[in-house]
Amino acid sequence: MSLMAFGCAEFGEVRLDPGRVERSTMVGQPLRVVGLAPADVLEAHGGTLALAPDLDVQIGGQVAEIVRWADGGLVVRLAAPLEVGAHPLRVQAFGVVYGRAAALDVVEATVGDAALDAEAGDAATLDGGVRDAALDGGGARDGGRDAGIDGGLDPGMDGGGDVDSGIDSGVDSGIDSGVDSGIDSGVDSGIDSGVDSGIDSGVDAGRDAGVVAVDAGPPDGGGGVLRPCPREPSLRGCFRFERRVVDESASGLTVRTIDEAFTAGLAGDALSSQPTTLIEVQHDAALASTTFSIEAWVWLDRHPASGDFFGVIEKRNQWRLRIDAGGAVGCHVASRWGRREISAGAVPLRRWTHIACSVGGGRQDVFVDGAFVGGRTISGVQTSTRSVHLAEDADTGDHQLAGALDEVRIWSRAIVGAEWCAVSGACGP
Repeated sequence: MSLMAFGCAEFGEVRLDPGRVERSTMVGQPLRVVGLAPADVLEAHGGTLALAPDLDVQIGGQVAEIVRWADGGLVVRLAAPLEVGAHPLRVQAFGVVYGRAAALDVVEATVGDAALDAEAGDAATLDGGVRDAALDGGGARDGGRDAGIDGGLDPGMDGGGDVDSGIDSGVDSGIDSGVDSGIDSGVDSGIDSGVDSGIDSGVDAGRDAGVVAVDAGPPDGGGGVLRPCPREPSLRGCFRFERRVVDESASGLTVRTIDEAFTAGLAGDALSSQPTTLIEVQHDAALASTTFSIEAWVWLDRHPASGDFFGVIEKRNQWRLRIDAGGAVGCHVASRWGRREISAGAVPLRRWTHIACSVGGGRQDVFVDGAFVGGRTISGVQTSTRSVHLAEDADTGDHQLAGALDEVRIWSRAIVGAEWCAVSGACGP
């Protein structure tokens, strides 16, 4: 894996496929950046969608014209030819930068181009109009974002009076149910159904003379090596979300799912949180421990509003790991004397972040990317026979995580300090 640091805090890997163009025909030719989720480059403004304000694409050091988001990719063009040779690609959105040193190979002539379908070679087929012209802003999002605040009470794990200022059930972040990412159903990314990226159906865009696919890969370095679940007795639950939700630990926990969805993860796939998704792990004796650690990798598209929170992994009436307002990590544990709460640290937006809570030896501690961020003493830890919920509040089914979830693990021992780096790779460079 070849990475380039561009002086930014976050950077990942990108690659081009096919990664080779002719110098004489590259000017104005649409290049398509794919592999990015809409939330990686689009944001809501009232009832419409717009590209990220800092969105920037550079190929060979040349700033590319951003045409539009179309068919799951970002269409861009170059205004001037690049010299023959290998050139880097740099994509930035919401402060996240992806780059690779040798991404595009420019040649004088490409062997076999005569066999390519030139019918859609004209750049006009990709709608070179105003940026965002292809985005359907007509009622795609509920104009009253977060307007459905429910002032009810959260029964919590100990019957306490936590005020639930979350979003009404069935609505995720102000997005109307039944609408995918602000794009009207039946319409693919602003393109009429039956039309593939503005190119006649039946044409393979990656091999079409009019389109070069530029694949930016999964968000924030998602092209890493898949890691199996550790094989040790203290691992009581392990979920990697590789296009299915299944416990891969020796416990073999039973899982009930509804409308599960997936996106690019740390190294493969991850669970994409949706308003209608339900991931419920049935209680098992393997989870009945008063000493435990719970961990997850999270990707946040936004932070919870004041008074709100996002569920990450929760065992009702026993423990919960969640994201509080402003991105703080919340760890709640049921004890003989009521619920013991910690809210500490901060999870940044739009990058994979490891969060964890460990309980044991009279301590309750919270970690972010392997670093201790807050803790307290605790005694009289309780267990329960209730189920575990992922990416939502276990009590109400609301407060869905606004983003994605990967590599969730439940342990029957307290993991602390630098051990998080070893067991979960949580410590960055």
